[in-house]
Amino acid sequence: MTNSPPSPVTSPGTPPTHSGPIRMYGEQLAADPAELYRSMRAEHGRVAPILLDGDIPAWFVLGYREVHIVTSSPALFARDCRRWNAWDKIPGDWPLMPFVGWAPSVMFAEGAEHQRRAGAIGDALDAVDRTELVLICSQVADRLIDGVDQSAFFLGNKETSDRESCIVWLKDELHAVKWKDFKINFKRQQHFHDPELPLGFARITHLKEDPKEREAVNQRYVRWWVMQHAQRIIRDFEESAKKEELIPPGAPLDFVPKTFA
Repeated sequence: MTNSPPSPVTSPGTPPTHSGPIRMYGEQLAADPAELYRSMRAEHGRVAPILLDGDIPAWFVLGYREVHIVTSSPALFARDCRRWNAWDKIPGDWPLMPFVGWAPSVMFAEGAEHQRRAGAIGDALDAVDRTELVLICSQVADRLIDGVDQSAFFLGNKETSDRESCIVWLKDELHAVKWKDFKINFKRQQHFHDPELPLGFARITHLKEDPKEREAVNQRYVRWWVMQHAQRIIRDFEESAKKEELIPPGAPLDFVPKTFA
């Protein structure tokens, strides 16, 4: 972690100024984070001065090139957060401590220690037969609700997936269905903290033509055609749940769903 902006953004020998910082907490961030990021970029460019919880000064990297510089320059931007020059301002009960506090892990290790820890992870993965692992995962994951055999695709023997749809859930509420290039929303939630509002009519968007889902598809024949597939996908799921129990949240990896008579 660092409290200095990437060096390519400032002139050599000129210290950065932390003027006009933006608070990265509170109502403004919760209300419309996308708009906040746009205003930060417009006002400050690709690296913006910010204030974390408790008005702790820091820098927020917005540009792709700048993010690459930060993440690929360990001599300038170290992994070890103990180098941060603002620790004297951090209270013991700081709410962000779980995210930035040092721990003896590969995430915060540097140099030879990082290579040693990363090597242990690589060695553990190399000891596993990748083909066998894929087959085992496929067998464990393949149940009635997810009964598409993807082994050929995962093993590189097929270029395209056999799956054409997926169901989107928020907790235990059906939120949307994705079928091929279309997404069918049954609930509306613009921002993360907004309540989920049921829609009177499903909202259909074409994800290739409109990846940000800004405009609904209004052609009647497209709506009728797409909704037939969405209803089929939901119906197939409901029928599968009658034959096999759902996997509960937090279930162990070896959990085997019970089959109903």
